[in-house]
Amino acid sequence: MKPAAPGAIIFELNRLRNPVEPQFTQRVRIKCFGNFSVFVDGKPLLISRAKPRELLAYLVHKQGTAISSSEITAVLWEDKEYSKSLQSYTRKIISQLRGILKEAGVEDIIHKGWNSISIDADRISCDYYDFLKGKMDSLNSYIGEYMNEYSWAEFTVGYLNEKKDKR
Repeated sequence: MKPAAPGAIIFELNRLRNPVEPQFTQRVRIKCFGNFSVFVDGKPLLISRAKPRELLAYLVHKQGTAISSSEITAVLWEDKEYSKSLQSYTRKIISQLRGILKEAGVEDIIHKGWNSISIDADRISCDYYDFLKGKMDSLNSYIGEYMNEYSWAEFTVGYLNEKKDKR
């Protein structure tokens, strides 16, 4: 009935069988299906160096779990033996990634702790996360490819395929 009060509209929306989820847009949108891509405010984020880009991809893959510097070193240089110089280079890569994100104005998507780093999964929009939540758009957009450019992501493809087949 007109005029509708805002409270009455909210009340009726909450009574729906499939309630309408509040829509808010994240500044950072990440695409994991196919090749890894990052967008800030709808524009591609240029990460020109491979290792900071791979580090961000791995942080997204870990869904907010804090990762130690030694784990990052093992993932980024899986074929090299651990050394102090490699550990130092890992710290440089972390610093480069943080600088890139700061320059883009989205440094708040990363949490840096003592000897650990993680992504704030609540501050990004991600097709992979939406898939895991069962959102239909992401279920339909997954065609068997997940972060194709990274060998550590290969194991996830089987899991995602199995999850999609069950739906």
